[in-house]
Amino acid sequence: MMVRILVLITSCALLSFSMAAPDKKFDYLSQIGTIELSLDGGGCLTIREGSLKVGAPVSVIHLASPQAHTTAVIEKKLIKACSRDPDRDAEDSSYQLKMPAELDASESIALGIVGFSGAFELRDGLIRADLSGVGIKDSFRDCTSSEGVHLTVWNGEPLKGTRKWHRYFYLGYDVEPNCTEKDY
Repeated sequence: MMVRILVLITSCALLSFSMAAPDKKFDYLSQIGTIELSLDGGGCLTIREGSLKVGAPVSVIHLASPQAHTTAVIEKKLIKACSRDPDRDAEDSSYQLKMPAELDASESIALGIVGFSGAFELRDGLIRADLSGVGIKDSFRDCTSSEGVHLTVWNGEPLKGTRKWHRYFYLGYDVEPNCTEKDY
């Protein structure tokens, strides 16, 4: 009798383990977006993922040197786009964010990452995280072209690793370009 119970328990455990959903692969296109920060402490997340829930955490990567990581929270999904960027993708969704109190209001654009529960670390002034789970830390970068900012995520070192995500944010005024060919 004891053997049958043990076999039954083992079978149930194996069945439930095999039915568990596999870990979702990180999707750079839908899980990374831009955050426009406002002087009143709010934030606008523009991202491809359209099914984020109120209260969901958003990892915020501040790109000023040294980079920093904080966490915001989704307050609500917006019907209209909140981005000032006229070149935003029509497929993107917009969310109003509750930003952390320690936010530096001098920075206007940051990266937002959703659905990632791994660790972020600061090393040599750069935030890094293994978003894809392949054992290589991703890096985050921004640079300017003549009228906008190029935001990128690299698997490995910026400009040396593989670029995994890119977004151009039009500023609407001239800036001093500092991007390299690899940034585009």
